[in-house]
Amino acid sequence: MTGARSAATVSAASFAQARIMFLDELAAGAGGYHISRSFDLAGDLDLAALDRAVRECARRHESLRTCFAVVDGELKQVVTARPPAVRMVDLCDVLADADPAAAEQVIDGLVRREAATPFNLKRAPLLRVSVIRTAARQHVLTITLHHIIADARSLAVFLGEVGELYRAYHGGVEPGLAPPPLQYADYAAWQRRRFDGGELDRHAEYWQGQVAGLVELRLRPDRPLPRRRSARAEGHRVTVEPQLVDRLRRLGREENASLYMTLLAGFNILLHRATGRDDIAVGSTASGRDRPELSGVIGIFINMLLLRTPVRADDSLRAVLRRAATVCQDGFDHQEFPFERLVALRGGARDPERHPLFQTVFQMLGGPESTLELSDLRTRVRPLDRQTPVFDLLCTAAAESDGSLTVEWGYSTDVFQPDTVARLADCWLLVLRRLVADPDGLVDGFPLPTLPDLADGPGADGEAETVQTGTDPTTAPDSATAPDPAAAPDPAVGPTEQKLAQLWGELLQREDIGRRDNFFILGGHSLLALAVLSRIDEDFGVKLPLHRFFEHRTLADLAADIDAAGAPRSRVGA
Repeated sequence: MTGARSAATVSAASFAQARIMFLDELAAGAGGYHISRSFDLAGDLDLAALDRAVRECARRHESLRTCFAVVDGELKQVVTARPPAVRMVDLCDVLADADPAAAEQVIDGLVRREAATPFNLKRAPLLRVSVIRTAARQHVLTITLHHIIADARSLAVFLGEVGELYRAYHGGVEPGLAPPPLQYADYAAWQRRRFDGGELDRHAEYWQGQVAGLVELRLRPDRPLPRRRSARAEGHRVTVEPQLVDRLRRLGREENASLYMTLLAGFNILLHRATGRDDIAVGSTASGRDRPELSGVIGIFINMLLLRTPVRADDSLRAVLRRAATVCQDGFDHQEFPFERLVALRGGARDPERHPLFQTVFQMLGGPESTLELSDLRTRVRPLDRQTPVFDLLCTAAAESDGSLTVEWGYSTDVFQPDTVARLADCWLLVLRRLVADPDGLVDGFPLPTLPDLADGPGADGEAETVQTGTDPTTAPDSATAPDPAAAPDPAVGPTEQKLAQLWGELLQREDIGRRDNFFILGGHSLLALAVLSRIDEDFGVKLPLHRFFEHRTLADLAADIDAAGAPRSRVGA
């Protein structure tokens, strides 16, 4: 189909949307899954044209009018007819007598609040556009989208279309944008059909091999980790000079490796040297837009990938580069397999405070920049604020116009101090220079005198990982470990446990549900966890936050929580 549907529709959510919904529920809407951009605008702003442009863009793209609901235990996307509107905040009188520094502080505070204010995913639109008037011909435009309806490429599409529509409306002419080739709901339905039809089974076989025997790479924190992680993050920025970038490209071409693969090889070597680990497993991102018809669609297509590379002390640097290239090529060949399904393949208990499979990510941005052109207005992108950390360490490389690379080392301040990350980044640059200067030298054959020691972090002892869930491990119940398949399940007792066991059995498609079993070890995953909470609401009349699902890991604990919340007995015994 082409264009936008005129009536409200309900359809299945994509796997990526279900993943973001799960993570947002887990974080209690803390704002960590927002995509934000703000611009300083100088000149005469046509507010009516801007508002009309935003509304028309939302009419064209259903994602910008979409909210979410759990229906019969399944997450659905609901396309509404409710468009976003541009909100005006006039600060002219407030800032009239303020000195520039104080005025900028007020503006920054408002921009940060706009970016961080949580969305209610059950209400559309999940897009906010605000204009802050700071002087007669000075404005700040802030745009915030929830990640469940958009990714970085979507922001570029949105800004490009809004700019073109604004220029047309401001000039008094009709815009000439072609209708979108499809809507995101069409993509989600296509993705579900392929998965249900077994088209992605070959990808599952590959990823099953990748997670087999995996011990998560956990970098030793600088301080004891709090039981509940905060939303504090910082960043350290370094530049890879154009001459080094050129040499890295040339070396990569010799080994059929892209620039990203070459940078990743250096990153893997760095982590091996810092931890002593021979099995380096990090995360990366795939755009998910490998089909031409998806390039102009607003929605979330990005998928997380696990990249697992052997690195040994007696390897040559070139050998690590070759392995990194192979791992990347294989991983991106199988990028269509949804990450949340990979997590389910791995199995095991889930930790609400940690991203599954990896806490260290290395990615490289590509595609068009998110720019905005509004007729004769001068626009300037405002510096981005730190977002809620999703990972312990997130390194993002981006190419600059002068041929250099800017690499942002984002980190959780609960985990690392600034000096640790700065030393890591400096040592990574030294590794890259050694890689191009002596590619046949040994991985451990050169000094890194300022490298921090990140070995012996939680889960880095070489033993098979048992994930705890934020409780004291000395008092955690035995259910955190996998049940003995030969042992008979401890039967549910009491009406709440029995009804909950029946619900688990229905969703997990198994009968042997014991009162001390862990939902995730039994094969549950993020989509099913949301379904359980929805059914608990329907069947017991109790609304539980997702975090409680992890805190009360067993069927018996969760049933006790339901009873403590005052579940009506008539429902429990029904």
